[in-house]
Amino acid sequence: MSESINFKSLTPLSPAKDIETAITFYEQKLGFTPNGYGGVYRGNIEILFYQTDDTHLGEWTSFRIQVDAIESLYREYEKQQVIHQNGSLEAKPWGTKEFSIIDPDGVCITFFERS
Repeated sequence: MSESINFKSLTPLSPAKDIETAITFYEQKLGFTPNGYGGVYRGNIEILFYQTDDTHLGEWTSFRIQVDAIESLYREYEKQQVIHQNGSLEAKPWGTKEFSIIDPDGVCITFFERS
């Protein structure tokens, strides 16, 4: 019998025009901590950045982060004024509550909690 495989986390590579600017945004606005090697982390989530001058890459990049206590996170990000105008917290028909932000490079991040 083989042992059970458990996926633990995902570390996306996210495009950034300027890595230091991206790190500062995630640290100051989203509450992440710099990891010391071109990325940030918060809890079990780590995001690494790669430098690119192609602005379309950010606009075509998105990822989802599952969280607990989504209402608290939403209030935290509301205070930082980073909620996307079309990304307010709402219950979705597929059984999640979610909201979205757009980072300075155009990357869409959806935070969600399963109902």
